[in-house]
Amino acid sequence: MASKSKADRHDRDDTDRLSKRKCQGITWSCDVHGEPVKFYSTESEIALCNSCASSTEMFNNQNEDQLRNIEEVIIVRRKRLNDKLQKTEELERELMAVEAEIKSTEISAKKHLQTVSDRLTASFAESRKVLEKAKNAAIKLLKERMKWRKETDEKVGEEIKTRNAQMEQEHRVSEQRESNVLSELQNIGEIVCKNIKDLTYKTQHARHTAKNMASTITRIIHQDKSLVIEAPGVIASIDENQCVDDHRDVTERLGRLQREVDKVDFFVGTAGGREYARIDGYVGEWELVRTITLPSTLDDPLLCGGDDDKICVHERYTGYCDDESITTYVTNINTGKIEKIIEDNCKEIVSCAALGNDLIVCGNYRWGDEIMYKKDMITMLGGLITIYDKQWNKIRDISIPNCDNDFPGDPWNEVVLDVDRNGMIIAAQYNQPKVYFINPHDGGIENTFAFDWSKGVLGIDALSSGNIAVRTGSDKVTIISEKGQEVFAFPRDHSGWFIPAFCAFDKITEIAYFGPDGLSEPSAEVGDGEGPRDAIIQGKMLDKSGKYSDIQLPRGWRLVTPSGNLISCDGDKLVVYKKKFTV
Repeated sequence: MASKSKADRHDRDDTDRLSKRKCQGITWSCDVHGEPVKFYSTESEIALCNSCASSTEMFNNQNEDQLRNIEEVIIVRRKRLNDKLQKTEELERELMAVEAEIKSTEISAKKHLQTVSDRLTASFAESRKVLEKAKNAAIKLLKERMKWRKETDEKVGEEIKTRNAQMEQEHRVSEQRESNVLSELQNIGEIVCKNIKDLTYKTQHARHTAKNMASTITRIIHQDKSLVIEAPGVIASIDENQCVDDHRDVTERLGRLQREVDKVDFFVGTAGGREYARIDGYVGEWELVRTITLPSTLDDPLLCGGDDDKICVHERYTGYCDDESITTYVTNINTGKIEKIIEDNCKEIVSCAALGNDLIVCGNYRWGDEIMYKKDMITMLGGLITIYDKQWNKIRDISIPNCDNDFPGDPWNEVVLDVDRNGMIIAAQYNQPKVYFINPHDGGIENTFAFDWSKGVLGIDALSSGNIAVRTGSDKVTIISEKGQEVFAFPRDHSGWFIPAFCAFDKITEIAYFGPDGLSEPSAEVGDGEGPRDAIIQGKMLDKSGKYSDIQLPRGWRLVTPSGNLISCDGDKLVVYKKKFTV
């Protein structure tokens, strides 16, 4: 003869509008007196018959307004449960729809990833056909040479054998690269399947919970005694908010999963004279894969360029003394080996790039009077571009015209550069508006692209498509073609947040990563009274269509290698991050 909830104390407002009725149809009898139940005590939370209500103990402890007509209580609780039932059944239908959406997303994701797999397989197959065709052409040429020069079959046979061995090695490399890329794609597929499985389980669990709630409500809603006794406990136990939260969480995660999978693509391109192929395009997150401690003699290190094998790091020029010496090191990021290559008291390497397979070209910052000279009435800047061999022996310097403009102060004796897919050097005097296309063989300037005077060049990235990304002192990155024509410019994002000075391009995917000014400094730095800064900062990812995405970036990042790794100079450490697919 008891009920469980104190929520009924607030039910009087709901029952004021109900007319008083006799307890007709109530067949529920009191367990003590055997009389029909007629009242409900909101204080004691029990159902009462007349004898219970008129007993001396009850009469002394019960106020008149604490006794409720049992039918009124049943009506109110039935209404509450009906409302709960409708919401629960609606939630169950929505969760069923989400299950169908999860299945649809699973099918769509598998189809997209299969399409990417087919594209990469076809690309590698075509690449091997090209290799086979080149091998056959070379063998044919060798046989024809044998006829022309009357060379012996033995000598030509040896050359053919050597050529076949080279081609077999290239085939093995191609097959290994294909296997690696397919493995990347397979890993993404496994992550997608795991997320689909988790979302399915969470949705089915939420739907099962909602179904059980509806079943319990349906069971007690038509039984007066169960309604009075069990309803408060049932209502208290129903956590519909948890089901709603699960529904919302699943829907949001499913949307992110679909968006990320749709971005996954196969990319192939050339950088530094080497071909690269990989899976990318998604936002993902950066995972620390290697940390290399730099020499203690390297004070305030800066990244100046590199590739997937070696990274150039140098000391920061302070300008405190005329004979200040700047040391440049090369770090092998695969082995961790560090080698000092250049020490100069009048030159600092600020950018470098591979020039074919055997050479390296560097853009320098120089000081001293000897850098300027006259050539055909034009003031030239000498020694700002230097070509080295792989052992860092100097081959020659290349000069460019001094860009004399209306900017106040002395001209910048510094060049930023890169090498395009055709082997042309793309260079510009730092913070000046002209970009030069230079033939590395003779140092001749074959083309020039000029911005207006308000836009100084801060950085250059030669992309695998042949286009050139030029970061300027204005609020945009401009893409120019190999012929020196403007293609388009990346605009600000919708929030107006854009700092091109801290922008780095992935040359293969043509995705730009950039972060806010002042936040890209190493995490080891400590401000006034502050602790170490976070190792991860909020940044942006900008694809070649001009679409922005939020992304977390490692602090101190400055370089994206052709394989897509992010290189960060964090205090006295060189840190390598690899992007992984995640939702």
